[in-house]
Amino acid sequence: MDDEKIAGLTVGSVGQTHALAVLNPEIRTIGPLDRMTWATPTATFWRVEVLERLPATTTFDDVAKRVLQIRGACPFERVLMDSNAGGAALVRHFREMLGKFVSLGDQFVTAGVESGHHKQGREALLYPLIQVMQYKRLEISPAVSLGAELMEQLLQFGSGAWRGGRDDLACAVALSLWETQRVCPGFRGQ
Repeated sequence: MDDEKIAGLTVGSVGQTHALAVLNPEIRTIGPLDRMTWATPTATFWRVEVLERLPATTTFDDVAKRVLQIRGACPFERVLMDSNAGGAALVRHFREMLGKFVSLGDQFVTAGVESGHHKQGREALLYPLIQVMQYKRLEISPAVSLGAELMEQLLQFGSGAWRGGRDDLACAVALSLWETQRVCPGFRGQ
C-alpha cells in the first residue's frame, strides 16, 4: 500500500501563497504478537514526502502545472483542495486542468463557505493532524526543506496562536491526511 500517496493543495486568494503537500501512508507493526488474540498490533504512519509553497504571484494555471510537475517526480492519484480562494468555479477550473491526470477529491472549504462538499473549520481539519503528531506518527522526509516551518505552524496551531497567522503548509498536510483517511479505509489514525 505504499502507492496510496495523496496530495493536499491550499490555493490562496489574490496576494496569498499556495501550498502543496504529498503524504505517503504506511501501516507498520508497533508491537509484538498478542498471544491472546493472535494479532500483531499495527498503526498508520504518514510521511511528508513533498511540501512546497508557491509564491503569491503564481497564477492558478501555474499552480495546476506545478501540481502535475510534482506528480511526475512523486506520483500520487488524488488531490484534495482547499477552495477558499475561488470556490466552486476554481475547483471546476482545476478539474479541467488536472482531471485527466489526477483525481481531484471533493473541495474542502475551511472558511465556512457553503460552496464545498465538506464544510469544516480549520480547527476540524488540523485537529487530526495534531493528534497524529502527538502519537509521533507524522514523519517529514529529510528532503523537505520547509519541515521546520511546518512544525512551527503546527505548534502555533496547538497553542491557539495561529489565528491570523500563516497556516498554509499545515493545511496542505492536513488536507492530504484527511483525504488519505477518508479514501483508504486501511489508513486510520490512532
